[in-house]
Amino acid sequence: MKNYVKIILPLFLAVVALNSCTEDPPKADFIYEIDVLTVTFENLSTLANSYEWNFGDGNTSTEENPVHVYTDGGTFTVKLTAKGDGGTDTFEEEITLTKPAATIDGIFTDWAEYTAIYSDPDAENGTFMELKMTWDAAFLYFYVKGNANTGPIMQVYFDKDNSGATGWDYWGAYDAPGLDYLMEYVVEDFGETTVSHTLFGATTDDWPWTIEIATNAVAATSGWVNGTGTRTVEFTMARSLMPDLATTFRVSVNNSNTDWAVVGSLPWMWQDPPKTLNTVTLD
Repeated sequence: MKNYVKIILPLFLAVVALNSCTEDPPKADFIYEIDVLTVTFENLSTLANSYEWNFGDGNTSTEENPVHVYTDGGTFTVKLTAKGDGGTDTFEEEITLTKPAATIDGIFTDWAEYTAIYSDPDAENGTFMELKMTWDAAFLYFYVKGNANTGPIMQVYFDKDNSGATGWDYWGAYDAPGLDYLMEYVVEDFGETTVSHTLFGATTDDWPWTIEIATNAVAATSGWVNGTGTRTVEFTMARSLMPDLATTFRVSVNNSNTDWAVVGSLPWMWQDPPKTLNTVTLD
């Protein structure tokens, strides 16, 4: 009996040792998709049963396929540690995120840092009270605040070359505006965040507009808030829609009601003498 035990025990230990030596180690790997500051990670690791993520911004996760929202842009080193019965493996990769100049979400606190291009706080000349604008490499962003009578049609006019010698003269309402583009947003419902939109290009100094981008051909986003006695909207336009937009250009914004009658504008269009449009200079 003693000899039997002595023989079996070494064989058992040898089998255990052999099995442990043949356990393959895990392989850590992942891919990802970026949506502005939200990154969705897909875990491609093999032979692993637990995971540790370090997103490079001080945050971590043990989920298999996490979705992480960064609070700022920049370059981050994302590290995935995969653990299995055969050991541990680590894979890391740098990702670069660009924070937009403004977030179109119907929350307007991020606009506090920007100075108004035009301001009429009491809406003495129609519905509009304030126009702000900012930009990044991909988009132009607009913030418009109006009173309770603000109509559903927003019309943003651009003098693309900062010259009154080319483009439409807006029936002489402004001092040599030379307007070259009109981006028109029609709010479908003041309680919703969807808009239809059309980009028009000018060809003469008379009523000149021809459609360059058909309605809803390019995704536009907006966020509306109905406050006490006010209506506020923020929306974007891709800079790629106007590739010939100069670094310095002039801009104005109009508001129309459902009958397409102008009920507000910044600057107010019917002034004597005519108002000169303010310029915007892109960084």
